Amino acid sequence: MARKTKQKSKKKKNNNWIIVLLITIAILLIIGLFYQSNSDIFKFAKQKPLSEQKQADNKKEESNKVFKNNPRQNNITSSQEKRKETPSSKISQNSSLIGIKDLEVPAELIDRPSQIIRHAGYIVSYNGDWKIPNWVAYELTAKETNSIVKRTNKFIVDPNVKNNSAQNSDYSKSGYDRGHMAPAADMGWSETTMKESFYFSNMCPQVPSLNRGIWKNLEDKCRDWAIRDSAILITTGPINIGAKNTIGKNKVLIPSHFYKVIVSPFGRKAKGIGFIIKNEGSLESIKKFAVPIDSIEKLTEIDFFHLLPDSIEESVESNYTISDWF
Repeated sequence: MARKTKQKSKKKKNNNWIIVLLITIAILLIIGLFYQSNSDIFKFAKQKPLSEQKQADNKKEESNKVFKNNPRQNNITSSQEKRKETPSSKISQNSSLIGIKDLEVPAELIDRPSQIIRHAGYIVSYNGDWKIPNWVAYELTAKETNSIVKRTNKFIVDPNVKNNSAQNSDYSKSGYDRGHMAPAADMGWSETTMKESFYFSNMCPQVPSLNRGIWKNLEDKCRDWAIRDSAILITTGPINIGAKNTIGKNKVLIPSHFYKVIVSPFGRKAKGIGFIIKNEGSLESIKKFAVPIDSIEKLTEIDFFHLLPDSIEESVESNYTISDWF
């Protein structure tokens, strides 16, 4: 009898040990799952909320795309790329300008016909009534001042123009030059840009002594400034103060004056300057025709460089320092 009791006691002891072992294993499994779960929670907590993450991804994707659609993709197309070629001393505080597309393009015009046409080297607002541009805008980089394509001198109708266009016959024997707004010398960096610079949508009737004189001198200076500052933004076009005279069968308007506004946003400090020159020859220095960009805005009723941050826009348009440019 005592022996049986002893055996039962031993068997019960063994069962207790097994139960303890199973409980221990179960506890270890629970602890393991708990730590694994906590680890996953920690990792998730470090991630951004889905909406925030998506916004960041979209922003990055948009930033990558911002210059991809620029037709100048085979050349320097972003201000960030331009800065790679710029000495560090010239990299300004204007980092907010990196990634902003079409800084040189004015605000939309609502008081006159304006067909926006994008070409490889410039953008034009074409006025179908006047048969000349309202404005031509482009960015000129230091690299683009090195012409690798010869001037074609082949003036042709812009195939993108919806309304009637000026033609060679309009200028023939008119006494006026086919004056480039975006000069061919700024568009010599590819065959396409050179060809498109001779579209009539880029032309205005100019007095020969203007086109081949002081206007050409101003274009030369713009190339000097682009080389000095790595890149500049240019918008140029006609001013029609009481202008009614036309040339040719297509009645191409003869502008009374011409303007050119230039902003250098990537230098040590952002700066801007404007020029108004009458449609006639002059032996005066270019400096004599310098004016604040604001004054040209009032005269033309065109809002230039409206995509610049307000503080920079106000600074570069309200005044100029002649020694910054000459």
